[in-house]
Amino acid sequence: KNFRLGLFCYPSIIMCRLFKSFHAQPRLAIVTKTLERATEDLIHFGIVFFCVFFCLVVNSILFFGQDIEGFTTLPRAVNSCFRAMFGDWDFGMMAEIGLLKAQIWFWSFMLIMVLILLNMLLAVIMDAYTEEKARARTAMSLKDQSFDILRRYRQFKRGERVRLNDIWAVFEEEYKGDVKAMLADDRMIKVSFLTENVRHLQPKQAKRTLENSLAKYESMKEAEVTEEKKLHGIRDNAKKVEMRIETMMEDMEYMAQRMQYYDRMQANGDPEYDFHFGGEGRSATEASQEAISHAVTDLSQEVCGLFVDNLKRIEGWQDAFERQQNELHGLVAEMQIMVRQQAWCVAAMAEAVDQLGAEEAADAIAQGAEAAG
Repeated sequence: KNFRLGLFCYPSIIMCRLFKSFHAQPRLAIVTKTLERATEDLIHFGIVFFCVFFCLVVNSILFFGQDIEGFTTLPRAVNSCFRAMFGDWDFGMMAEIGLLKAQIWFWSFMLIMVLILLNMLLAVIMDAYTEEKARARTAMSLKDQSFDILRRYRQFKRGERVRLNDIWAVFEEEYKGDVKAMLADDRMIKVSFLTENVRHLQPKQAKRTLENSLAKYESMKEAEVTEEKKLHGIRDNAKKVEMRIETMMEDMEYMAQRMQYYDRMQANGDPEYDFHFGGEGRSATEASQEAISHAVTDLSQEVCGLFVDNLKRIEGWQDAFERQQNELHGLVAEMQIMVRQQAWCVAAMAEAVDQLGAEEAADAIAQGAEAAG
């Protein structure tokens, strides 16, 4: 009997050992990390779940305990209720003691335990599973990790890389085995430090190791920021923004008071004050008329100045156009003279060609006459 109990425990131990091994691979560790993340919620939910379940078990004993064997004792009732929660029940046997009693207990048990509490249990687990799956989305798959292990093994055999255990041993030796002090140290580690202290470590591997370590550290810091911490951070920032808004409102209220004070303060001789409130010995209407007259005079002078400047600019443009026109007339006259000269040259050339043709014809006639004689 004890031997069979030992055999029963051995596969369970192997299963726990497998879960521990799966923890080294991010994709395989989703199950264990999901349970770790949901542990706190499951504990609180389990208290409510078992209290309600126990109450319904007691009700089943009171209703069916004298007539149905599966509800005669507490252990049997717990087992029967657990089986009913997953769809294994005999409603016909329950109805023999009274259809109304069976319906009341059965409907209450199904609505509370199955439709509400079991679905809430699944929701708690799926919520944690969704978060862990999102975090492991960019993690290396089992296939890629296998090829990576094979690549590292081949490089180690060729002497191209050093095992990570050897690098860890160097740091552990430096801190004399105090792992906590080693992990608490926040000094910056450079590639040169690793290549100088770790034998046969290449700079390429040292750089890659530091980059991977930094990426892992940043991902772990992001993983530590839970939704609750994010909400606390948002709440704190909202309080700070609210305090700043209150400070700004107080400053704006102070500025409004000072502006009202300066608006009420008398400043005789100031054009703006005289325009609104009148000057010494003058009414507000006279001061307004005088201010308007000065404003119209200043505006007229400014308009006249702009008009004169524009006229001067237009006169300058007109003079430039006249100069360009005169230059164009001169060019046209020169072109006419050149055309006349070219026409005279062409006529002279034509006359010269005619004379040459006549002389050649006379010479040809003379030669023909001499040949005939």
